[in-house]
Amino acid sequence: MADTLAEIHNATLQSSDFNSSGEATLFTTNSSTFAAIATPKVNDIEGFTPSVASSGNAIGHSIYGDNRVDNRLYMNLGPNNYNMLIHKNHAGSVSQLFLRQSDGTEVVSYSNTYSPWWFDGKQFAYRYLKSQNRLEKLDCFTNTLTTLLSYDANSSENNYAYCYGLNDHSGNTKYLFFWTRTAAHWNYYDFSTGAARSFTGSSDGDNVYQYTPQVGSWFPLMKTDGSIILICVRQTSRITYYNWQPDTDYTSTYETSTDRSLNSGARIFTATEQHFQVVKNRLYYIDYSTGGLHYYDADIDANETAYKDTGFDFASVGSYGASVNVTNTTPSNSVISGRTYTHTPSLKLRMTGVTST
Repeated sequence: MADTLAEIHNATLQSSDFNSSGEATLFTTNSSTFAAIATPKVNDIEGFTPSVASSGNAIGHSIYGDNRVDNRLYMNLGPNNYNMLIHKNHAGSVSQLFLRQSDGTEVVSYSNTYSPWWFDGKQFAYRYLKSQNRLEKLDCFTNTLTTLLSYDANSSENNYAYCYGLNDHSGNTKYLFFWTRTAAHWNYYDFSTGAARSFTGSSDGDNVYQYTPQVGSWFPLMKTDGSIILICVRQTSRITYYNWQPDTDYTSTYETSTDRSLNSGARIFTATEQHFQVVKNRLYYIDYSTGGLHYYDADIDANETAYKDTGFDFASVGSYGASVNVTNTTPSNSVISGRTYTHTPSLKLRMTGVTST
């Protein structure tokens, strides 16, 4: 038999090429011919298959009368299309979660003091229940609440609890940060190990981080290079961030921080307590002066130029607080079929390798 380096397959698949099971035959062999594929290309990209299915990522915002309120609304969760609202005031004395069916029928609700929730953007909402010394996980698809970890954070303070999560750029949840405000260690849960530890050693977090949650909201963020920062929305004119690494103790009095501001202290945010949305290396927010959707790009890491305008403007929020969050939704079949496409969906495949005959 003779081996030949050849192009085995090069064609663009249309919808008519697939059978009822969603399968398409690319090429066939027989008893005297076989092919060894060496280099596949999908949509002219070599070596891997990019996703050909997509979901919509909607960034929405609402305006509220209290500028010290954090509200987050998530739509069409899971196969039952549940909707979820997470609400808290800045002090955390009001911490609520409401999970409802699409017609408004309540599935479950939680209303506790100082018991903050964080949603991973996909399926699970996590709660730091300091009064019971545990982290909890709510499956928002099935309405199942379980204990993620029982953990004594070494603090007698049950009030002013905080909980923030961090996803990597592939959407995988990496860490859950949690603490109470007064005389308390700051802690994180590592999803890869299932364990938690303090990252302020035996120190009180208020002594390590100068701009505590008493000053503004906190958000962990991962840059494109994989490095992690803890952002504090310190004032309506600036953010402050601290570099952070896992398995590291930060115990210095007022760790080194970096300030980033816009227009020499111009007012950027309506309030430091409004909800900001982390999307990969960006922190999205509603601009004070225009009511527009803006973001801070941590990869740029500079005054002025790191602050960007998306070009989407809403009603000016004035002195009222405005929260912004992401909802990931998959369009229904009826929505997809009702759309007008500018091109016919297709999949181009090219394979090269060795054929033997």
